[in-house]
Amino acid sequence: MTKSKPASTKDSAWVLNNIGITLYTQGLYDESLIYHQRALEIREKFYSSGHADIVASLNNIGFTLYKQGKYDEALAYNRRALEIYEQLHPSGHADIAWSLDSIGLTLYKQEKYSETLDYYRRALKIRERRYPSGDVDIATILNNIGSTLRRLNRNGEALNFYQRALEIREKLYPSGHPESVSSLKKMGITLLNQGKYEEALDCHRRALEMLEKLYPSGHPDIASSVNKMDVVLPNEVT
Repeated sequence: MTKSKPASTKDSAWVLNNIGITLYTQGLYDESLIYHQRALEIREKFYSSGHADIVASLNNIGFTLYKQGKYDEALAYNRRALEIYEQLHPSGHADIAWSLDSIGLTLYKQEKYSETLDYYRRALKIRERRYPSGDVDIATILNNIGSTLRRLNRNGEALNFYQRALEIREKLYPSGHPESVSSLKKMGITLLNQGKYEEALDCHRRALEMLEKLYPSGHPDIASSVNKMDVVLPNEVT
């Protein structure tokens, strides 16, 4: 029986990467990280620093560290990936927007909201240039900007971004969708923060109606939406 060779070839890096992805999907982040780091080590030996496989490994490590709550380390890998994307692609490439959005997400977790806004806005600018009529990713970025502005107590601006996200989602999913529900609920929370109780209640009712069409009566999201309405109603009374 022949002794297996150490994992040091390009193909081995591919296998290690796939094992890392599988472990990540299972929520086994510590083990996943080990495999992704091994894949990166091999790829850095075989490829130049700007190779797409190296960027993939950097992103995978960044995502895994993010899931572990190691945000500073995650940012370091995400920023390395962004640098390579900016070298490989023209300024308006989708990969750059995606990378900017990933960094924004991590900064949001660190409560660095002003920096978060900068990255989200840069990502949005690229996406809107590529898809002027709107797409799923644009709606997500708009929603993320809204949430960031709400954290900064800029509720009026936040509401505007939530509304723009909802408009796109309603065009994409005219029969209703959980993402549209999410926009409505966040609009409701923002309106509540502004003291606009009737409008907040209307948003939560619309969210509830949509949920009741999408899910069976016992679904937990329906209970959650009803709870949001309970928060609004006492404020109306007082």
